[in-house]
Amino acid sequence: MSLIIEVKTKGFEFDLSELCASYLFSSLYISLVENRIELNKGEGKTINGDLVISLIKNVSKSLRMLLDAGYVEPASKEVQKWPTRFERIFFENKVYKVDYRRSEFGHVVFTIYALIDALKNAVENDENVSIVCR
Repeated sequence: MSLIIEVKTKGFEFDLSELCASYLFSSLYISLVENRIELNKGEGKTINGDLVISLIKNVSKSLRMLLDAGYVEPASKEVQKWPTRFERIFFENKVYKVDYRRSEFGHVVFTIYALIDALKNAVENDENVSIVCR
């Protein structure tokens, strides 16, 4: 089975790391299967409208599960000492501080959050989203 590793919108292009692509594969794949879209290795599909909304919903569920499973609030001393390592994300009415530079967990969380944000912008601007399977 191949991994979906590239998601493009008009303003963003995400080349997902292997870990992030592996984690998100089920969310992305479920959205495509629910809408009877077949994606074969080496090809891309362009989606828009309700399918992008379905994709946002499934990817948001994955992010929620990941945060519930592994998020630990960093010590304020650590955030003060190395502020450039951390990114604040606002998800479901809560602020999370993630170390996206040194932590694989933080990197995956930040990437998924940025992907959700880009997909929401695509919906707002009525843009197409391209998903490429490799």
